[in-house]
Amino acid sequence: MCLIIHSKNPLKISLDDMEESYKSNRDGFGLMYIKDHQIITEKILPKNFDDCLTLFNKHKNNCKEIGLHWRFKTVGNINLDNCHPHKVLKNQVYLMHNGPSLPIPILEQGKSDTNQFIKYYFRNLVIKNSLVLQNKSFIKSINDFIGSDRLLLLDSKSEKFTIFNSQNGYFENDCWYSNSYFKKKTDLFNFGKIKKTPIPKTDEYYCDCDNVCYKNDNPCQCYIEDYRLNNDIFDNINIYDLAEMDREEIDKIVKDKIELDDNESLTDCIYSLVNQTI
Repeated sequence: MCLIIHSKNPLKISLDDMEESYKSNRDGFGLMYIKDHQIITEKILPKNFDDCLTLFNKHKNNCKEIGLHWRFKTVGNINLDNCHPHKVLKNQVYLMHNGPSLPIPILEQGKSDTNQFIKYYFRNLVIKNSLVLQNKSFIKSINDFIGSDRLLLLDSKSEKFTIFNSQNGYFENDCWYSNSYFKKKTDLFNFGKIKKTPIPKTDEYYCDCDNVCYKNDNPCQCYIEDYRLNNDIFDNINIYDLAEMDREEIDKIVKDKIELDDNESLTDCIYSLVNQTI
């Protein structure tokens, strides 16, 4: 489902993370940043990880902040046109997307959902004033529209990156990652276990979002996701787990399983559900 890394220090990006990102998302690689008040972009169809690393090394010393994108094809052909970053306004605004599918119809065969989202929706919103990207109300409305998907925007007027739905990714070592699915499965469990404690020992519980994540039995999303990781729901999802989830939670688990290529546990769960129903 692709991966975006936004880094405020390109030299601190983990090469291991970059290599794992490529292994899971081989259908395109691109980057974007500001240099001398202009947006610089480049994208390729890599044949191997070395191609990605060569491109990154070519640019990493030219900027203090950078956006990287690895593509996993879900909608549209595998070609440079469908790779990220995508042009929203020439020389002004560029965009990277990560998510299952943006809520937009595909009107042109072979085009990606990101391409169609920009062409038939998003470009019209920013064409008169790209500074609207810094408007909190605008950001919230786009967050609501795209659901669980994530966007990284770069605007040459403000010379700033803007993350839409940043809470659906995570921050680590001066970087924002749009998801953690690229990590090795063992790393994915460690990612949740090292950083947080699954069950709060007091009425209040803090985690990486720097907010109160568990208070008066009202957990935030990062606490819920951490609880699942630490209770092996990613590995051992079953009918009893599903029975306690609402539709949105089940939808997220299904997407997680698909992206982890873990079809077996989903099959077992559905089989159990069907047999119990019958």
